Amino acid sequence: RMAPFGVPTLTWQENLQRNAVPLATTAAVVATLTGWLAWTLHQRRQLRAALRDKSALLDEVAILAKTFDSGQGIVICDTDGRIIRVNRTFTAITGYGAEEALGHTPGELLRSGRHGPDYYRAMWQALHTHGYWEGDIWNRRKNGEIYAEWLAISVVTDATGKVRHYVGIFSDITWRKQAEAQIEQLAFFDPLTGLANRRLLMDRLEQAVLLAQREDRWGAVLLVDLDRFKDINDTAGHDVGDAVLREVARRLQALLRDQDTAGRLGGDEFLVLLSAVHEHRDAAALAARTVADTFMAALQVPIALEANARVDLTASIGIALYGSRADATAGADLLKAADLAMYSVKQAGRNGVAFFDPDMEAAVRQRHALQQALSAAIRDGALQLHLQPQVDRRGHIVAAEALLRWPRADGSLVLPGEFIPLAENTGLILPLGAWVIDRACATLARWQHQARLASLRLAINLSPRQFREPDLVDHVADALRRHAVAPAHLELEITESVFLGDLEAARQTLQRLKALGITLALDDFGTGFSSLAYLTELPFDVIKIDQRFVARLPQHRRADEAVVTTIIALGHKLGIQILAEGVETEEQARYLVAHGCHLLQGYHFGRPMPIEPFEQHITQIAP
Repeated sequence: RMAPFGVPTLTWQENLQRNAVPLATTAAVVATLTGWLAWTLHQRRQLRAALRDKSALLDEVAILAKTFDSGQGIVICDTDGRIIRVNRTFTAITGYGAEEALGHTPGELLRSGRHGPDYYRAMWQALHTHGYWEGDIWNRRKNGEIYAEWLAISVVTDATGKVRHYVGIFSDITWRKQAEAQIEQLAFFDPLTGLANRRLLMDRLEQAVLLAQREDRWGAVLLVDLDRFKDINDTAGHDVGDAVLREVARRLQALLRDQDTAGRLGGDEFLVLLSAVHEHRDAAALAARTVADTFMAALQVPIALEANARVDLTASIGIALYGSRADATAGADLLKAADLAMYSVKQAGRNGVAFFDPDMEAAVRQRHALQQALSAAIRDGALQLHLQPQVDRRGHIVAAEALLRWPRADGSLVLPGEFIPLAENTGLILPLGAWVIDRACATLARWQHQARLASLRLAINLSPRQFREPDLVDHVADALRRHAVAPAHLELEITESVFLGDLEAARQTLQRLKALGITLALDDFGTGFSSLAYLTELPFDVIKIDQRFVARLPQHRRADEAVVTTIIALGHKLGIQILAEGVETEEQARYLVAHGCHLLQGYHFGRPMPIEPFEQHITQIAP
């Protein structure tokens, strides 16, 4: 056979014979080929492993790239703390682009000024010790806005432990801080005025007391209660009341130092906590009185409202002092002491300032005991009506005024001046007044069956609080119906103070009472708030001249004579009966009758007496 190019082809046997080599050489060649093959396979395995590692590395690079452009800000600093790399989120949060940030330290760009040197010193100490720090920090954006961020800083080292970089990862948590602040505001501050609420006030009060005792210094608390604030809400509405409270809080806050606290306890009550900074008790008392007087002066400026309206206010302020190591007063007891002092101002007529006196506590305890006893007396029917006769110009008894009396177990009487104001202030006047109405109607029902008593009128007093009750008219009508009493024989006496709040509401109540057929009397006319409008617009049947004018009749004061004779003449003109109270002498009676007074009442004609003796007295008098 011919090979290509004319070269004969040898068989492998011929070729082997022609090119025979030693066996040892052949073995060496085989070994070499085997080694090369093994190396090749090893290289291939390494290449495959390298390719796998390269793929993993590419994955890591991809993950790091994704992380670097995530929603968290990332800043990388060199060993000097200067920025060498930031991500897009860093720019979005801080407002600084990469070209503006590179080469600067984070503190140069972002420091807000809210943290002192100790804060940053502790941060670097943690980085050097533990290689890691995290926490809240307040920074400043490029536009000057302060914001809160959560920051985690890690130290990156090489194989030898040498610091190579600092990596900071942060996120904007301003929204969270705002939410926390809002929650705190709701929990510790009054939503209407922005002042501290009761919870925060009591906490600060307890802390202030403990600090004052530890440092042996004196402070004070002032309890401020606005006078007759309920009338503002009732007449002008709660929106106006809220506006007044906000303005009062603003004026109060403006008077205080940074270390003092003003708060609203609730309603129209405010508390001022003056820090214990005085070494002596008198100095603390003087400072407290100065604040109280300044606030009272600030209230003298009327509070302007919309539509050119304004509100005039006064306040009652009670002051209690705290401090010294020997004083073990707790916060709650201190508040109670200030409340007692404030209440003493209310009792004295409002619009004033008083310091707590230990004697006040004894008086309050006595008042509380009296309140409990009065409540029991109303419940058990232990009260009595005493009747004082009212006579006409001929001296004939035509009516009686029912006066409330409270007998003690020993036979003595609790004076009305002691328990009537207490009943007004505690609300007991309502069940007390209801009892009086029912008792008066029961008495009139019994008189209807006795000839000499059947024509008499029985007058009872209505308190201002009782008069303003929505169900007053219904209650009176029910009592008249149950006892089957002729309405004209029941006379209700109302003082002028009921018209100070809402004249129109008072007019409607009087007209409804008058529609029942009841006799209406205006008590204590001429004592300070009198107005002819009461006489011309309201359905009164009787006007009672206050006894202080009658007491100086005749010849003592021409002014008193002028007031009395004018009222009598006015009554004749308007067709209203005039009754003079407090007639004690024959001379006074003659003077009043001579000037045309219709009815007379006083000790000259009889002192108040229980119902049974009064009835016996009337039946024994010749008709």
